[in-house]
Amino acid sequence: MVITYNEEDWIEPSILSIKDLVDEYIVMDSSTDKTPEIVERVKSEHGLNIKLRRIPPGNIVATRNEALKIALTDRSWSGMETSSSTTIKLRSLET
Repeated sequence: MVITYNEEDWIEPSILSIKDLVDEYIVMDSSTDKTPEIVERVKSEHGLNIKLRRIPPGNIVATRNEALKIALTDRSWSGMETSSSTTIKLRSLET
């Protein structure tokens, strides 16, 4: 998960630096530069699972919470060993 704002110089190397470590990227972007176009190009060229969301700038807490919700939506946890008493909760840190 990454929150970006006008990061066209580093977004491609950043994404590619972890491509063998993750199976999904979530990019929350408020950029006015070419960052979203670069993300889409890298996604296409490398066949990466990138969810790009365009968001208004300004509220990093709400943006992070939204990214966490996206990360947990439609997520298969079948590989996790959990007991029936295990609960995963997402708590908003907004005040």
